[in-house]
Amino acid sequence: MSHLEFFFHPIIGANITAGSRLLLAIAERFVLEKGELHTYMDTDSIFVPPHLAEELSHLFDSLNPYDFDKPILEIEDGMDDIWFYGISSKRYCLFHKDGKEIVIPGGKKLFYKLHGLGHITNPFSRELCEKDHWHKQIWLDILKVYYNPELLSGILEKYENYSVISNLSITTANLHRRFEKLNDGKSFDKQIKPFNFMLVGQGTVSNKKGRSAVQIKPITPFSKNPQEIVELPFIDYKTGDILQGRHYWKPLSDVFDKYISHPETKFEGDIGVLKRRHLNPKGCIYVGKESNNIDMQCLEQSQLETFYDLESLQEYILNLTPSKAKEIGVSKSTLFSMKMRIKSQKLNLNTSAVKKLLEHFYNETESVCPEKRLLQSGYDMNDVINYVRNLTPKEAKSIGIKYRSTLQNLKKRAEQGQLNLNTSIMDKVVTHLLNC
Repeated sequence: MSHLEFFFHPIIGANITAGSRLLLAIAERFVLEKGELHTYMDTDSIFVPPHLAEELSHLFDSLNPYDFDKPILEIEDGMDDIWFYGISSKRYCLFHKDGKEIVIPGGKKLFYKLHGLGHITNPFSRELCEKDHWHKQIWLDILKVYYNPELLSGILEKYENYSVISNLSITTANLHRRFEKLNDGKSFDKQIKPFNFMLVGQGTVSNKKGRSAVQIKPITPFSKNPQEIVELPFIDYKTGDILQGRHYWKPLSDVFDKYISHPETKFEGDIGVLKRRHLNPKGCIYVGKESNNIDMQCLEQSQLETFYDLESLQEYILNLTPSKAKEIGVSKSTLFSMKMRIKSQKLNLNTSAVKKLLEHFYNETESVCPEKRLLQSGYDMNDVINYVRNLTPKEAKSIGIKYRSTLQNLKKRAEQGQLNLNTSIMDKVVTHLLNC
């Protein structure tokens, strides 16, 4: 176990995905040159017209590094006379048509994606056999609505009788404390304990007694028949209050209605053959995956942890005028307080005022590609590093870097070879370098 580090090679991991995308791009080009279109593309697969499948599967034979006789792109079985229906990325279904009858193939292999539905417990547990997949029923209804739009209201009415419920484990002390009222007075064997399962509802918004709207988030002890618990008392996760009533639980009809109209963000268009979006990056924001907390998102509605370019943000705030801050919605006194906190290194990113400035900061950032600009002008990264090393405080101030501490941090990053060109400060440096 102590020698595991010798088997870690991050470049291999990065190139597996990058290589896959390159092969798929070549496959897409192959299909286009044949005068055809692919239907869908995933991380390791591409859906093409059947008459091109055989030729495409052998297109990369000369690149195959393996000693067994198998193509890199294998042809999937059971794809004869298959139809495709796609809503957006990761939301599609493959099916057969027999006249007006729609048939989704069965078996171990799933011909539909569960993305956006996998977190929901089976709402039809009493009506379907154990081997039936309830997601299949959802997809059959989606296809029915596509071919017969007049059926939508009836299907929504059917799903109105089911609630959206998820299964979750009690893995934190804070979560376990929510069950104190239910555990009160019960013997230990009857209590809800840590790491027991519980049920979580996607609650509705309640607006009671004239107060501002607050979202009710139902949690209850685990039950083998989740749909039964919507009529029973439950705990509101946010307040700990015990409430009761079906109207607090989000109906499955809401999920169905939003699911079939889910927009596709990576392509332009609504229906038919969509075109790839061309993106102009405004900046770089680093996020964490939070794989350990992913189960809690249905309760906390937590977003991915965001790592901002703090240095550029602080420089932006320090240079912000009171009149500009007022346009954004930040008062003169609040701006002054922020600047004082920056100088004492105590800026809190979680205040409403800072969040306003954050949003405006990234929306205002120009769409630039410093690397491309450098290459086009005959420069490279070493030129930038040397330029930063030799930058005087007077020169730095002339290009918009007002504070010596900011310049010192840049010089330190330059010495370490860790300059990030995708910041507003480095954009100023690159622009000045190219104009010299």
